[in-house]
Amino acid sequence: MFSSMLIMRMSVPIAYNFLQLTHVDKAAIFIVMGPVKYLSFMGEDFNRWVFPICLSLMALMTIFRVYERILSCIGLKQYAFGS
Repeated sequence: MFSSMLIMRMSVPIAYNFLQLTHVDKAAIFIVMGPVKYLSFMGEDFNRWVFPICLSLMALMTIFRVYERILSCIGLKQYAFGS
């Protein structure tokens, strides 16, 4: 139940982001969701560059198991992800 709830929450933003990346302009989701408002005090470049870089960095840290190594170093190995 918990996993399905999380998947339902993430499906709309992922679809919205995918359609924006593919430059599809006439989709029903844009009518329902409307345009994305950028954080004005951080500027448009923050949304264009910093968020994708942070996401890529987190993905690389997951691939190379950096989180597990950090937890092992500080003595919290029981909280590391299991295989």
